[in-house]
Amino acid sequence: MGNAILGGLRFRIDPSQVAIPYEMNVAVTPTVGGRVVQVHGVTFGDLTIRGLFGQDRANRRESWRLAEDFSVAIQRLVDKQSARPTMAQLTGTDPAPMHPTLRFLYSDANSPTRRGLPVHDWDLNVYIKGLRDIDGSATINHTPGKYSYGYTLTLFVQQDNTGKLAQVAQNAFIDRLSKGLGWKRGPYNGLMTAADLASYLQSKGAADIHSYVLQQYQNSVTGTIPQQGGG
Repeated sequence: MGNAILGGLRFRIDPSQVAIPYEMNVAVTPTVGGRVVQVHGVTFGDLTIRGLFGQDRANRRESWRLAEDFSVAIQRLVDKQSARPTMAQLTGTDPAPMHPTLRFLYSDANSPTRRGLPVHDWDLNVYIKGLRDIDGSATINHTPGKYSYGYTLTLFVQQDNTGKLAQVAQNAFIDRLSKGLGWKRGPYNGLMTAADLASYLQSKGAADIHSYVLQQYQNSVTGTIPQQGGG
């Protein structure tokens, strides 16, 4: 039984990959001692879900039939979220939201592919943007000899109901930035002496701390929250 649910549609098999790209919204202020990096927030990209349909032997459903069933179910959800608003909604007498989002729930606590990595426990409001065959050519691509079907489902993230993703992205940004600078978390932020700093910069081939900070910032500002490895 899958651990992913979209708008009440439960995935029969766990997704093979679930990932969200992100970009940190930061401001860099030059100071006498270097640069101050302030994190103001996170901008998330589209959520991408990839997986395989397998074969439902109990119900005698081949992989291609499961692909078609999934496509029909996704189309119903698209029709629901893109339905025309009623006159009552337009006039405000009906408080039901127009073009409602779908709720995407994902947990891999019991997934055999997690292998001891941190548990994902996502609760997102999303819109469906696209469904493609795993080869990306069409929604469903039927070809002779094809026995295994898969999918790539793209969702627009409207809201993270847990607030965890922003924190994960921020922590990942800080960790990557600090590792690149040789800085370690500690009671006093791992202070370095002038000699330690000069030696470290020399080992990295950097001329000065300013150019090295800029380089590490540019390498750390973007990333992806994957299915395996944190979230």
